[in-house]
Amino acid sequence: MRILLFFSLALSVLCNGQDPNAIHPFTDVNGRTLQAKYIGSSADSVKIEWNGQTFELPLITLDGETQSLVDRLSKVTAPSDSSEEVQKWTDTQGRTIEAKFVKADKLTLTIDWNGKVTTLPLTMFSASSRKLAAELQNQQTQSESVNAPAPKIDLAGEIDLSKEYPWQNTSGQTAYGSFVELGKSDLKVLMSRGTREVLIPVDSLNKDSLALAKKLQTLATAEQKGLATLAKKRKAMKVPAVTEADLEIEHDFTNTSGQVVKA
Repeated sequence: MRILLFFSLALSVLCNGQDPNAIHPFTDVNGRTLQAKYIGSSADSVKIEWNGQTFELPLITLDGETQSLVDRLSKVTAPSDSSEEVQKWTDTQGRTIEAKFVKADKLTLTIDWNGKVTTLPLTMFSASSRKLAAELQNQQTQSESVNAPAPKIDLAGEIDLSKEYPWQNTSGQTAYGSFVELGKSDLKVLMSRGTREVLIPVDSLNKDSLALAKKLQTLATAEQKGLATLAKKRKAMKVPAVTEADLEIEHDFTNTSGQVVKA
């Protein structure tokens, strides 16, 4: 789905509070605002409801005040950190122990029982306890992902048009996506594993992200020219006429490296 952040100017701010169910102003880096309801947010985007429709907006395209609003709203609606709470864990025989969750994987569960950290096999726990362990581990992983700093891009190294890069704005907000095209006013990227096309205002990008976008645009332009030249060569190639009898004859097939296969 292609999301174009063309916001209509709002006449007034309906609500400046932190009530997640209220209407809030969401403004992009170009000053365009719409009044919408906050639905939820992740490390790089916010989901809103506007005129009965749901939209997901990259945080990198929003101004600093709106990003602060999203941060406050996410804290209001975020569930408490269950990993710090004492949970009830039940084994397959119905016996229960109260302990804090530490971590879990596909085979084991690590818990903190009265200050003693113990790792136990998941198979000894009931289905409900295994489900709880998976939910708490997922919550922990998401929290670590949000707090993790964006990796530094080596602008002098090799770049790849198909690779996802962290794009940062001047406020340090990061969005991950693969390069599509750099225009005069917007950078077009594919996010969510290529399923969502997003326009990021060029003016909002920090120095390194803008430099990376320019390098990728140069690479894309060179690739397009190469494909155009190859297409012209193929168009100019003379292809001999083929008859039905030729289908029964073995022919020499040559690849671009000069290797010949008879078939």
